[in-house]
Amino acid sequence: MRICAYILAAGLGSRLLPLTQDTPKPILDLGGSTCFDLIVKKLLQFGIKDIGTNAFYLKDRLLKHIAKNWKFVRVFEESFLSGTGGAIKIAKKWLSNFDLILVHNADVLSGLDFSGFLRVHTKRKSLATLACNNLKATRYLCFNKEKNLTGWVSKKQSEVVRAGYITRNCKHFLGISVLSKESLAFFDLFEGEFSLISVLLNMSKMGLVTYYLDKSFWLDIGTLETFKKAKALKDLDNLIGIKN
Repeated sequence: MRICAYILAAGLGSRLLPLTQDTPKPILDLGGSTCFDLIVKKLLQFGIKDIGTNAFYLKDRLLKHIAKNWKFVRVFEESFLSGTGGAIKIAKKWLSNFDLILVHNADVLSGLDFSGFLRVHTKRKSLATLACNNLKATRYLCFNKEKNLTGWVSKKQSEVVRAGYITRNCKHFLGISVLSKESLAFFDLFEGEFSLISVLLNMSKMGLVTYYLDKSFWLDIGTLETFKKAKALKDLDNLIGIKN
């Protein structure tokens, strides 16, 4: 079974200004390493050597960093910010060479066991599996009794946004998912800028889009507060499962 990873790294990082004024969020210095570097190291440790990423915001800086440190990583440059779903669509031709695609946000640090995650996905014969936990958040994914994705709900600035069928079985999405090769066909149904979640909701009408409950370390470095928290941690390698 062929497995690849695709790191979503094109975002503007606006919540991290002024840090991201001259440096893209994935390669901000965390004290000797970057979020992008840590993700690549973990993927390699788990035996995933076919790795791709997308680039848009300050892409020259990101391309230079990858060329210097990770020459084998395949980069897909975007002419416009295409969203998490659009990013996968532009790389579809390459991604279709693999049976499983591990999709990982470039601003997420996690102790998720990739081996167990992929094993559960394969056992369930899912089109997609989303890594989730039970942390309190402003946005949740909703699943039915069969653990199939039905919708999402977001609570921001006292405004509640809902999409799809909302259930009580709500989980916090970690920004890490695994897609079966068959799921790639669903991305052709969308154009322009679109989200991965939109595709997954459409996909769940035709097959299983389920979740994997993870209880390990997790941190999104997308805000100044969480970035400072990550930078203050002294043992990030160990926390996310990288063995020295």
